[in-house]
Amino acid sequence: MFDVFGFYKFKKLTSLKKNKVLLHDYLIKKNIRGTIIIASEGVNATISGKTSDLKLTITKIKKILDFKKFDSENISRSKFQPFHKPKVKIKKEGKVESFNLINSWADVTLETWLKLIDFETGTKTEEATETIAALSDIPKKLIKELSLSDVAVIMSKVGELQAKQDTKLKRIIEINGVEYGFHPDLDSISLGEYADIEQFIKNGIDSSLPELMAVLYRPIKLKKNDIYIIDSYDGDIRLRAEEMKQMSAEQVQSALVFFYTLGKVLSEIMPLYLMERLKETKTQ
Repeated sequence: MFDVFGFYKFKKLTSLKKNKVLLHDYLIKKNIRGTIIIASEGVNATISGKTSDLKLTITKIKKILDFKKFDSENISRSKFQPFHKPKVKIKKEGKVESFNLINSWADVTLETWLKLIDFETGTKTEEATETIAALSDIPKKLIKELSLSDVAVIMSKVGELQAKQDTKLKRIIEINGVEYGFHPDLDSISLGEYADIEQFIKNGIDSSLPELMAVLYRPIKLKKNDIYIIDSYDGDIRLRAEEMKQMSAEQVQSALVFFYTLGKVLSEIMPLYLMERLKETKTQ
């Protein structure tokens, strides 16, 4: 097993070239791999090695750069050595750029969320790269230069935002100036609606989310306070499914939470509904 250690420390550093040589030589001596980046404003690194060697290296880094405690640190374990070789880099002076990550899960559209779901089929590296690119304005080329510890922090933040989302059903949403209402009366759901929902579930909910939302949400034709009437269902949802891609992932996931209840309701309603229709047919 190998320990993987990430850290950063803000501290005014001098003698960068000298310290680069000292650090690099010690990494080689202790068979430590990974990258250390030193700059006039501090040090940032992700390195890996055997537990005892890594502990000695951490102590040596603090001694060479003259500090006692990291500003941030994290450690994990790996069954294999994740890095090919040791590297110590000096960060060049230049313009400092800042980039933005989404503020909440409500900032993510269904269209983007579908891409995130698709990224899960690739490698963990591809998933992390594409997820950060989709949810931030960091250029993909720069993402690939981030340290593993930075990537871990960003992905952790993304997970945190998703966990904090509001799961309360949004019965009325607005897309491109049009108000759509969630089906207000599931007891009166039509056979056509039920059949399409059933087919979308069979096809795979993840790949049919826009279509599923297009059945559950329809344009509001009359509204007074919290009471509304939606357009009747005609089965032609192609254009509306495209509009639904602009829903927020938060709106969609809150609808899916409610959809679990919907499934239970439908399983109870449908047999009774069909029996009633059969009785009506016999009496005609």
